Amino acid sequence: MNLRPLHKKESKYKKLLPILIGIFIISIMVLSVLDINKNKENEVKYNDHKFVKIGNRWTTYINNNKITVAYLPKDVENINVDVSYGDLSYATKIYLSYNPEQALLTPVQELMLNKNIIGIAQQFVLACPSDNELCKSENLPIKACRDASDSTGVVLFELANNTNIEFNNNCLQLTGTPEEITKIIDKLTLKRLGII
Repeated sequence: MNLRPLHKKESKYKKLLPILIGIFIISIMVLSVLDINKNKENEVKYNDHKFVKIGNRWTTYINNNKITVAYLPKDVENINVDVSYGDLSYATKIYLSYNPEQALLTPVQELMLNKNIIGIAQQFVLACPSDNELCKSENLPIKACRDASDSTGVVLFELANNTNIEFNNNCLQLTGTPEEITKIIDKLTLKRLGII
C-alpha cells in the first residue's frame, strides 16, 4: 500500500485559491459598474433639477417639497398650455367631469395629485359630463361647462384624437388621449413651479 503525502493535495488548493479570489473580486467590480449604469438610467437632470424615477413616476424636490409627475420635463416642454385658469383657483368647489366608460381616470388622478401645485387647492368632486349607466351606478353628479360659475368650477376631460386645452367661464376643458391629457397636467405643474 502506497501512501501519498498530504502536502501535494494542499498545494493544488493553495494554487487554486488566489485564482478563485481574483475571479470573485473581478465579478464584484463588473457587477458594481453595471449597477451604477442602471441607476444613471433612473436619474435625469433638467434645468438644475434632478429627477429620479421611482416606480413609474419621476420625482424631484423644490425647497424640500417632493414633486412627482408622470412625464419628464423634456417630454412635455413643447406642449402649448398658454391658458389662464386664474378664476378657477377662486372656486370653492371644482367638479372633475369625465366619462367613466372612457379610459380617462389616469389624468383625473394626475390632476388630483397635483391640484395644490397647479394652484387649485379647493374641494374636488368627481362628476360625469352626461348621463349614462356607469355614472348612475357610481352615483356621480352630472356637470358640464354650462354648470360652471364664479364659485363652482368644472374641469372637463374629453377623449379625442386632437389635443387641446381651453378655459372659458370657469371651465377648464382638457381634450386628447389619456396620455396627452396627463402630459398637459404635468406641463401645467412643471410650468407653475418654474422648472420649464
